[in-house]
Amino acid sequence: MRPLTGLQREVLSLYRRCLRACRSKPAPTRPHFEAFTRSEFGRNLKAVDKKDFATIEFMLRKGNRQLGVYGQEGVRDIRGGGG
Repeated sequence: MRPLTGLQREVLSLYRRCLRACRSKPAPTRPHFEAFTRSEFGRNLKAVDKKDFATIEFMLRKGNRQLGVYGQEGVRDIRGGGG
């Protein structure tokens, strides 16, 4: 297996931080956050070409902003699978 590129490490890091942020949510709604995270990453994995670096960087910035919003203590639930 090849070593990960810098961009791949950033995406993986964001994914892990999102899943870790799910742990801070109330137990009854935690599965909603986890499902949303997985569906968003899965949807974008299929929709974005691996060599489209500008789009990947944009999605990373967007994901970091969303993590900041959804990670706030006042956000208790999320619905929908992102698509």
